Amino acid sequence: MPKSRRQKIFSLTQATRKTRSDKEQLISTVRQCADEYTSVFVFSVDNMRNQFMKEVRKEMSSSRFLFGSNKVLIKALGDSSASAYKENMHLLATRLVGDVGLMFTNESVETVRNFFDNFRRPDYARAGNKVDQTVTVPAGVLMRGEDPFPGNMDAQLRSLGVPLTRDGGKLVIDREYTICSDGDVLTPSQSHLLKLFWVHAAEFHVRLLCYWKDNETHMFSE
Repeated sequence: MPKSRRQKIFSLTQATRKTRSDKEQLISTVRQCADEYTSVFVFSVDNMRNQFMKEVRKEMSSSRFLFGSNKVLIKALGDSSASAYKENMHLLATRLVGDVGLMFTNESVETVRNFFDNFRRPDYARAGNKVDQTVTVPAGVLMRGEDPFPGNMDAQLRSLGVPLTRDGGKLVIDREYTICSDGDVLTPSQSHLLKLFWVHAAEFHVRLLCYWKDNETHMFSE
């Protein structure tokens, strides 16, 4: 039977599958950190941005941050008192759900809490983000900051749904226009408009969920 000449399509974006060796290396790294540092925190991140996470790593350079499969992290820490790498460390596993990471540190709990309470970075919200504010554009000349929008952005703004007209070289709307409302899950068009109007509707923030220290695990309130 002749071979099919139909082209085979291979995805170039498919994630590389983690090997057994990769998983064992992560387990080894977690346990090595548990031996080297006095505390381990479980944290989640609101509106993850790589550039801001790099800032966190730089500011807390004496600490170690690890991300990876939750199942592998749980295996490294232990999922029961019998398998716990250190006493009560298995209790951290209850918070290893969703997009979370581990932070190993010798800093005091108070220092860590104060740092993350104050480390917040505003950013543009992406499509799919839920916003907690209503953003409206007042009637009149379209402004971005203290300056009018450039006239050559006419077509782009119209394509995103802004009901504008031209008044000479200026872009104008005759009634208030709402880009998004509190509770909206942003569409790509809404996300793009917020960025064009320089509105930061998202915030990068690390939330501490729990920590282990001196063979005891403590939970943070939501």
